[in-house]
Amino acid sequence: NARVTQDIIYNSGEGRDQNLLVEYFMSKNVITISETDLIKTAAQLMVDKKIGALPVTTTSASTLIVGIISYIDILKAVISLL
Repeated sequence: NARVTQDIIYNSGEGRDQNLLVEYFMSKNVITISETDLIKTAAQLMVDKKIGALPVTTTSASTLIVGIISYIDILKAVISLL
């Protein structure tokens, strides 16, 4: 919930470190998808894992994040087929 997140950030309390680092809150076991996978695969993975977006990686030897696909992107793909 966005409101809860704002409250945590704004009400972190006096005397506490106001410089909260992303590394303390980020997901570390990130689920990714390859840029050559199908939209259907991405959609099924999001449903199965209950996540709203996936980092998209290259298929080359040095795996790099090249983008992100969200449930909105998948809805756009479905709408384009209607």
